[in-house]
Parts: sequence; structure tokens; C-alpha cells
Amino acid sequence: MNRRLRFGAADPFGESNPRSVPSVLNPLRVLDLQNAYFPEPIPPEYRPPPPPAQPMQVIEPTHGWWRQAGAFGRRFEGRPPDTAGMVIPLTEQLELPGPPAPWWLNFFRFDRVVSDEAISLGNWDFRARVIYGVGGVDNVIETDLIQGVQFAVVCNSLTVQLVTYRPIAFQAYNVEPVNSDHIVAGCVFGKGGAGNGTLPVTWTTEFQLVPFTGLSFVTAVPDFARSVVVHTSQTDPADLAGARLLFASSSGVTIKEVIVADAYDVLTQDKGIAIPGGTNQVFLVVDGPSNEGFTYGLQFFLAL
Repeated sequence: MNRRLRFGAADPFGESNPRSVPSVLNPLRVLDLQNAYFPEPIPPEYRPPPPPAQPMQVIEPTHGWWRQAGAFGRRFEGRPPDTAGMVIPLTEQLELPGPPAPWWLNFFRFDRVVSDEAISLGNWDFRARVIYGVGGVDNVIETDLIQGVQFAVVCNSLTVQLVTYRPIAFQAYNVEPVNSDHIVAGCVFGKGGAGNGTLPVTWTTEFQLVPFTGLSFVTAVPDFARSVVVHTSQTDPADLAGARLLFASSSGVTIKEVIVADAYDVLTQDKGIAIPGGTNQVFLVVDGPSNEGFTYGLQFFLAL
């Protein structure tokens, strides 16, 4: 007879057999199906998988050696040094915890000193200097500090400093006493990194005065530079005739030449003009008679 799926004991005598009635001695079960799949017996070498691991909660530590004063940040407060090129050490970590990873650096500054026409604040400023490394490899970068800057580097050793310089090249470096009690600048850093803001980190040259025609000055391209803008006290683009920007290789060969007056809108706005590959140095040549008596400087945008 044809088998069908039904509940009850196997009944060779038909459904009328009283033993086919479910009972404690005759429990319900599914009868075999015709041409059904019969699983193979479990092999003796089979071992069941280990039970799943118990869930574990990872708790970030809130206390550690990084909370020691100066370990992951320090600030300078007081009168700046009286000499350009002086280094102000902030903090140093030669063995950061863990393998190399992105570390955020946050340089801050507070010196809300304002000037009227009768008071000079001197000719001085800070740049931010970062010495970072992995293993035995080190690199040094400098950036504009202005009123603070934030960026990330990949490293497992880190040293941060402030470096003094003179923003106006044709004036002597000097720190006026009015600034002595108002300078607060420093850096804090921590693990982790992400994209920077809309405007990247910058590095600006000292500003040069054009006392006569035919002046040119050369600047080495700083680390990570991707574009450059021209800053000048000349307000009329028509009077910039003769000012040229030259991108040159290490052998002095000109790769690209830009006429400042023709590219004034691009060179003085947003991120300026892209630096071509192979550029080692940038020349700013000012040889027009209308350029005399004005200041010029270059600001590089860095890909950090």
C-alpha cells in the first residue's frame, strides 16, 4: 500500500487496529515517507563545535600615564624669546602606546592683544613644528600657527615645538614689552584622525619689500605643499605688471610660469594655483616699475 504522512505508530494491520490509537506506550511519530531521505548515522569521529564565546564588554580606561602633566600636551605662557629661530619645547613622546596610528595634533594660541596706531606690537610670530617618526624614520614639518591649527600625522613617536620667526623680512625681529604678559600657546594631541576642515594647513614665507625693480626671491617648496597663493599690499591688479611666479625644478629649469596680473583672481583667492609635479623651488620675480614700495609673500597650502 502507498504510504502517506500521518501521525501514529506503524500499523501493518490497518487503521482499524486498536494499537494504532496514540497512547503512552504508543506515542505519536511521523511515519516514513515513500522515497524519503534517510540521514547517514553520525560518524564516530564527529566532534560538535565549541560553544559560542560569552559576550565580553570592553571598557576604555579612564586613568593612565597619559594623564600625567605634560605627557600629552603642554603650553607656553609668557614673553616670547628675543631672537628669531628660537625653539620652545612643548612636549615629547618617543614611545606612543600601540603600533603606528594617526594622531591628532591641536595647536592653540591666545594673545588677544590689539594695537592702535600709536603702539607697536613688534615683529615676531610663532610657527608650529612637529617632529614625528615610525621606528628609525623621522620627519620634520612646520606650519602657520596663526590663532591655532589642527591636523593629523601617522607615527608612534612625536615631538611638538614652537619656533619664533619674523613675519616682515625687511624689519628687525623684536618683541615689544606690551606682549610679555599676554602670550599663551601650546599643543595637545590624542590618538585617532580624520579629514581636516575645508581649508588645509598652511605655511607662509616672510614678506618681502620691493624697493626697486628687478627684485626676485626664491622659496623651497615646503613638505606636503600642493598649492600656493600670492599675498601683496598692491590692491590694483593692473599695477602688477611684471610680477611673475616661476615654478622650477631642482636644476633651476622653469616648469611653469604664471603672470600675477593675469591670474590675480586665482592667485589671491581660496587655495591659489596647484604646484606641478617636479617643482623644487618657487621664484617670485617683481620687475615692473609700478611694484616698487609694495610687499609680497607666498602662502603654501599643505596636504595634511
